[in-house]
Amino acid sequence: RNLRLVERLGFPSRGMALEFPIFPDDRWELERIAPPGGLPAGRYACVHPGARDPARRWPPDRFAAVADALAGMGLSIVITGSTEEAELEDRVARSMRAPAVVLHEGLGLGTLAAVIEGGRILVTNDTGVSHLAAALHVPSVVIFSASDPARWAPLDRDLHRAVVPPGRTGGTGESAGAGDIDPGAVIAEARNLIGACVRAA
Repeated sequence: RNLRLVERLGFPSRGMALEFPIFPDDRWELERIAPPGGLPAGRYACVHPGARDPARRWPPDRFAAVADALAGMGLSIVITGSTEEAELEDRVARSMRAPAVVLHEGLGLGTLAAVIEGGRILVTNDTGVSHLAAALHVPSVVIFSASDPARWAPLDRDLHRAVVPPGRTGGTGESAGAGDIDPGAVIAEARNLIGACVRAA
């Protein structure tokens, strides 16, 4: 709707694809906060358990189960988030069997985008980072517990998968919540995405 308004004002449309520029300073900052050896592109999964709205947060132990499954697929795990949600990110890491890198100190928006850009896949709640993954063309699995995927999910449904509570296909609903989403459903979508990317390469 916003694009149609701009077109009506006389400005030509450039399409609906998102873009997000990553600047040299963002990459330098990532090098500064990355663990020894850096983060080899394409060899890690990003897990983002936070969301500004607590109702949109999937439980930390469920994120940990998915992260362990991704580690079992040969990927290193990078848990991202804000400094304000550091305890949440640490809870995911403590609940995991596999080791994980937790990044939140000094993680500005551009640096976060650089982390996501280098990842093989992003697993996240329905929050801002899902749109970063869409803009950067990084495969993602987005968990919708309190919002409508028909409105907020990335447009490319092949590269980005929405997971909702069982029995709910759209809308926010009140009969099911984040805890009703089984980790197996998220793991299956992640495995399918990773396999599709391997076949496409």
